Amino acid sequence: MNISKEILEEMAGDIRADKVICIAVQMIDEAIADDARDAFDEDTDKVFAALELPIEEWEKVYEEMNHCPSLGYEEISYYLRQKGKQGFLVQFATPLPRELLKCGSYTFHWGYYARKWIYGDTMQEACEKALPWREEIVKKTLARLKEKQINERS
Repeated sequence: MNISKEILEEMAGDIRADKVICIAVQMIDEAIADDARDAFDEDTDKVFAALELPIEEWEKVYEEMNHCPSLGYEEISYYLRQKGKQGFLVQFATPLPRELLKCGSYTFHWGYYARKWIYGDTMQEACEKALPWREEIVKKTLARLKEKQINERS
């Protein structure tokens, strides 16, 4: 699970990995780690978006599981192996801007943050994908804060 020094420096203080699921070793047939089970149960759509797998296919897997509950997570594990998804599913978090400062900067706090599931064949790849996500979510939040500030002045 090597991550380059450059990526770690870019992430420092701005992005954290809340949950890390190594699919190859944490989703072995019916022996599914609790974090993986929770992710697939609670964040199904977000997890499959991260895995870049069509939700229609995923719905078929769940439908099969509903018809035959004994399949359980073994079916998910098999499906991911068939699709070549044996890397890292990571729930990243980043603090969001809370207040704009007169100097053009902003304040942020880890009490107000966003999360996103991201998949990478390696942990390095997952971290690399987290950086542009963070940049985009911060831009959107700053735009909302600026709009709010303008509206308050009017």
